[in-house]
Amino acid sequence: MIVGIVALTAFLFMGILTVFRPAPKAVQVIEKPIDSTEVLVARTDLSLGQFATQSHFRWQSWPTEAVSPAFIPRQRIAIRSAAR
Repeated sequence: MIVGIVALTAFLFMGILTVFRPAPKAVQVIEKPIDSTEVLVARTDLSLGQFATQSHFRWQSWPTEAVSPAFIPRQRIAIRSAAR
């Protein structure tokens, strides 16, 4: 009997706490623009020695600070095309 009363009291007390709980505050998300560069990437995995054509590649935005010298940026291709 006492266990039932304690359980009922705890249940009611928890219900009262949820009624008086403040509403969660809205979080404002600020998107910071990322400086990016377009680099050439493979559309799918390429096997070693596989013959690759233009259809195997695409341009993808990449964070400029993460571009490695080994990457092929679109600007490099544009400069070579203009030089010819």
